[in-house]
Amino acid sequence: MYSPIIRQLLRRKRSASPNSPRCSSRLRRFNFRHRSRTRLRSFAGTSSAATIGASEQALKSLDPLLRLYEGCASRTFGQMEDATLIKFRADKPKISYLFYPDFDNDPHPALSASMQADLRGLRVDYRDYSNSTNPPVLHRKEAFVTPDYLLYQNLARLTQHEEKWGLLSETNTIGTRDGWYRRLAEQGAKLQGHRLIRAEKRGN
Repeated sequence: MYSPIIRQLLRRKRSASPNSPRCSSRLRRFNFRHRSRTRLRSFAGTSSAATIGASEQALKSLDPLLRLYEGCASRTFGQMEDATLIKFRADKPKISYLFYPDFDNDPHPALSASMQADLRGLRVDYRDYSNSTNPPVLHRKEAFVTPDYLLYQNLARLTQHEEKWGLLSETNTIGTRDGWYRRLAEQGAKLQGHRLIRAEKRGN
């Protein structure tokens, strides 16, 4: 049984089922061959567990291999309505559709729901974070959009300032909202929209 937000976001438009001859043929041809893995990793560095992320806005500008990869997944499993980001695994044929409902306005939006499609195992996994007290949060938003995105300069400027303040180091400790808030407090920082400012000291 899917949660309400998953039912709301899931788009069930499928031009081919996982077992249809056409889709099965494409999956077999794709089959995450060595050449495909090498090309995908070229987008994400050398880490075998790296991911390549893009917003829906940036999807059309991606390499044709990635667009083929996403197209096969969405036709096989459907995709989340209004998915904000799409993440490609560089080491295995898996794609995640991520929903950040306040991507434009929140400098570090919380993940509300996700759908991960496994093209090899033909499985799909849904996760609902909408009621989580400590959901994952997103950093470096400009990395997921193209330079012509309306807010690109604001996003890039914020990331530059956060790097200078040491807020984005030790990424394993800032991946959730609680961890991120702790980092801001430790560095005496606060956010006003996409601006980073000094937090007022208590007692002043």
